[in-house]
Amino acid sequence: MNCSNAIAGVAATRASWNMKKSDLLHALQSEIRRHRFDTFLGEKPSMANGGGVAIPGCSACQKRINTMAQFLDPLADDVLPGVVERLHSSVS
Repeated sequence: MNCSNAIAGVAATRASWNMKKSDLLHALQSEIRRHRFDTFLGEKPSMANGGGVAIPGCSACQKRINTMAQFLDPLADDVLPGVVERLHSSVS
């Protein structure tokens, strides 16, 4: 392989890498936007019990969260690695 072919190969690899980075960024942004620091019903609503209990946390993953720092930890530890693994397995 001569030098110009090697440079062309690196350029092509970088072009595909940039496309993959943009796809990864879009997937991560979409997943993060799905999660909200909000409230959700912890139990099935029942008229006899007054309609259920509102729990502070993420309504998408149904995790109890009391502070913004606690909200960011599951995003970094659970959500983002899951998205990267799904994208990696779909590419392979």
